[in-house]
Amino acid sequence: MFMCIIIHINLYVAYIKISTKKNEHRLQLQNYKAVTACKILFMGDSHTVRSLDLSKIDSSYSLAFYGENNMMNYYKLKHLIENHYCIPKYIVLPCDIVTHTYGFNLARNNKSFYYDFIPFSEASNLSNNLFTAYLDYFKVKLFPYIDWQYALNKVNMDREKKSKIKFSNLPIDKQRKSASFFIEDELLKNRNKSSFYNSRALNYLQKTIDLCNQKKIKLIFVKFPLTKFIFENIKTNVDSTYLTKRPSEIIINKNNIPILDFEYIYQNNTELFFDTHHLNANGKEKFTEVFKLKIDSLLKIY
Repeated sequence: MFMCIIIHINLYVAYIKISTKKNEHRLQLQNYKAVTACKILFMGDSHTVRSLDLSKIDSSYSLAFYGENNMMNYYKLKHLIENHYCIPKYIVLPCDIVTHTYGFNLARNNKSFYYDFIPFSEASNLSNNLFTAYLDYFKVKLFPYIDWQYALNKVNMDREKKSKIKFSNLPIDKQRKSASFFIEDELLKNRNKSSFYNSRALNYLQKTIDLCNQKKIKLIFVKFPLTKFIFENIKTNVDSTYLTKRPSEIIINKNNIPILDFEYIYQNNTELFFDTHHLNANGKEKFTEVFKLKIDSLLKIY
């Protein structure tokens, strides 16, 4: 009996932590609900959050969030449109080497938040295995505390402290190992090179484009800065053609949507990153100035 009580207490604590995280997302949406005019809406993952200071970009708002893959981004965008949030003229989304990979789109952080936006009729789209898709969907709906590991790992993370780190302070071999772990262990399926890109993620990329076309929203894609170790690892251990012939960019280019490419601009400036693919606070400040010039120039003709 005592052990049973302890287990339930632990589950409840985890649930509270998850709810805190969920509320962080909800608060972000609620604040946007009050916005009556927005020219540029930034969405996407931590690359958007970590790379840009939107206080320096006029008439902009961010709904980007850490770990948000493009499948979950689609459902959040659909929720905005269906619930009559402010419709921006432009939406900016990431499309760098990480965005449409298998591992990134398999790892659905904070399902207890995102699954609220996914109707039962679309649950089957979440996995190649129907049984797995529905089982996961109902588990999250009925027992949100199953997301305990995400809550325990992420809720108490000191993001500001991380942003002050200089990746360059690590020895070169550890910088390379960091990139190796990220690419080979986190992004690839069972280290299978052919699984680098996720066909399901690419389908959702097209669904997002179609949704924006329907609502006459202009999309802009961004390839955010990465360290050289990412490119080195992909060339050596995955497939070098993925750096030049990316399935995601074929789709974007086919739809005549601009891509702002900044992937290589700081590849040798690891002092501007806190890990192998995230800018630190100094990098964010520096990059925002570069990005602002580029997007201001684009919006004059787009």
